[in-house]
Amino acid sequence: MGGFPPINPCRAPRIQPSLTPERWQKIKELFSLALEREPSQRVTFLYEACGGDEALRAEVESLLASAESEEATTREVFKAVSSQPAASVGEAEDPMIGRRVGDYRIERRIGYGGMAAVYLASRDDEQFELRVAIKLLRPDLDRAELLRRFLNERQTLAALDHPNIVKLLDGGSTEEGLPFLVMDYVDGLPIDEYCDAHTLSIQERLRLFCTVCEAVAYAHQHHVIHRDLKPSNALVTAKGTAKLLDFWIAKVLDPAESSQAAVTRTLNRRLTPAYASPEQVRGEPVTSATDVYSLGVVLYSLITGHRPYKLKQNTPAAMERAICEQEPESPSTAVDRVETETLADGTTVAITAQTVSRTREGQPDKLRRSLRGDLDNIVLKALQKEPRRRFATVAELAEDIHRYLEHRPVNARPSTLAYRASRLLQRHKAEAIAGIAIFLIMVAALGIILWQQRRAIETARPEAVNRQASGRRSVAVLGFKNLSGRSDTAWLSTALSEMLTTELGAGGKLRTISGEDISRMKLNLSLPEEDALASTTLRKVHQYVNSDFVVLGSYAEFGSDGRQIRFDLRLQDAIGEETILESAESGTEDDLASLVARAGTTLREKMGAGGVSESEKAGTKALLPSNSKAAKSYAEGLEKVRAFRPQEARDLFQEAVVADPGYALAHSALAESWFNLGNEPKYREEAKKAFELVAKLPREQELLVEGRYRQAIREWEKAIEIYRTLFT
Repeated sequence: MGGFPPINPCRAPRIQPSLTPERWQKIKELFSLALEREPSQRVTFLYEACGGDEALRAEVESLLASAESEEATTREVFKAVSSQPAASVGEAEDPMIGRRVGDYRIERRIGYGGMAAVYLASRDDEQFELRVAIKLLRPDLDRAELLRRFLNERQTLAALDHPNIVKLLDGGSTEEGLPFLVMDYVDGLPIDEYCDAHTLSIQERLRLFCTVCEAVAYAHQHHVIHRDLKPSNALVTAKGTAKLLDFWIAKVLDPAESSQAAVTRTLNRRLTPAYASPEQVRGEPVTSATDVYSLGVVLYSLITGHRPYKLKQNTPAAMERAICEQEPESPSTAVDRVETETLADGTTVAITAQTVSRTREGQPDKLRRSLRGDLDNIVLKALQKEPRRRFATVAELAEDIHRYLEHRPVNARPSTLAYRASRLLQRHKAEAIAGIAIFLIMVAALGIILWQQRRAIETARPEAVNRQASGRRSVAVLGFKNLSGRSDTAWLSTALSEMLTTELGAGGKLRTISGEDISRMKLNLSLPEEDALASTTLRKVHQYVNSDFVVLGSYAEFGSDGRQIRFDLRLQDAIGEETILESAESGTEDDLASLVARAGTTLREKMGAGGVSESEKAGTKALLPSNSKAAKSYAEGLEKVRAFRPQEARDLFQEAVVADPGYALAHSALAESWFNLGNEPKYREEAKKAFELVAKLPREQELLVEGRYRQAIREWEKAIEIYRTLFT
């Protein structure tokens, strides 16, 4: 059973209502009803009875925890609750108000929970003025375990001295023998509330989050694992300084113990479920990787406004299944989620892409773009189910965020489809035979989609891989600026880029950079849409994608029918940091393939790649659309794939194959879309059509499509043999 979340030492939780007599009566009623049930049924009962009132549920859970302990019987605790005057729990009647504790006099209560109360106090010896926060163990819950945890927090804080960790100033015991802690008083907001209240951008949120990471990393260096990281335990002052607090359930390791080793089980599982790691939820040993995971949840919330998991039922069982089994959505996709949140006063508000964007990047599209790619990968790596697959340390997590902020390549990479398939199989062991088939399909699909998006655009002969290893020069086609100013011609930028990349890859003499890598780089480097790049930008492009040459330019449509095209291109040497060729081609939309072929010939000659054979030209032509309608639909479909909109991508790829039934790559892309949408019959149908067109393709493209077809008809041995030939 989940315990009451540790109380915030410096301000009351945002959902914590005042404990009025009416609310105290409600707590007693629910406590009595819960005691009548078996212990295994109590948590589910409270989730249903309390609805979205987390503070109410937490108060009752704290009393139940006492009731279930070895130091207090159910009858004794219930008697204590029943005999306590309701008004005495209110701040006005708190007997500690005005009392002197150590060298401090208590002014008011600023936090109250199931385990402890927190007070604002001032120095009372007239030596100097100082306002502090005093944490005092509740007298009615003076249990051995709680006392141990309280003293553990005091010992932990005493060992830590960091500008982003709340500082322990003093400690002792009251006249009644109750221990207390004296800490810095932090007048601030939880980090998520602070970011929203100050409308911080994604980059500003990341920089602030990194200061929290620094504090956690410092704690780890001193053998302390926090184990309860969440927004309310990271307050931000008015000056923008983050303070990490509440080490109530922290684990202090023996210095000889590695922080990576399994060290302890979370006793009684006193944690905050929404931010807990899978190993915490299962009651397994935790390591410093537990804090990495919780920081990942905090980061996810900071940048998206949502939690990583979608729950159909707000129950402990559903929460545990989600944390341990459900793969979180990519942050860039989660932005579009619509959820409702219950506020402290019982009212609900809708969380939408528009409401989230208003406190971050202004517009949903801009927010999606800022999250897509590297940030998605960083967050999802921190949220891996297995600790070994996360960042090895919190410092590594922070380092990757700094890489992102500095427009450098990050270390986090997306999980492979094969890995995701293996997890799917583990979750459906009862369907082992079918699961194995799905696993094989998805493993093969991994090779296909990566090959298509990164390598298939290089029309390759069997020795192409050897050429790449021997040091082929590389070229990145960055795209073309739309000078027409018309949204209906935007597709030409993608079409020209994809077709020219295919053309330049003919014969395998040049290594081309995939459209996916280009898209990610442009986003992360915030590349301007220019006709030419400055030398410093060329240097960044070279470092990011290891490209020797860069092709970019502009295009415009003109003429009475609007179908006349002129595109100007520029070839830049990314190493020499200079422009080495300027060229232009013009014609109609229907001449697109010819325009691209002429441009490709000119560029290859300038890059020293020479010409291509007639058979290679024929192979390249087979990879290109035969008409502008197919080119337009295919290009727009690729953009939808990159925007994580699979249904729209499928519809556009369908339009492409209708416009050009012989367009093998469009059939292949459509098959992949059906596969991603879970429609296996349609997937098999399109894979078969693509297979029937392989006679027009180069050998490696033929194998690519045939492998897809063999897996679709479940000829596993042949499919595996083909994929081994292609991808190993």
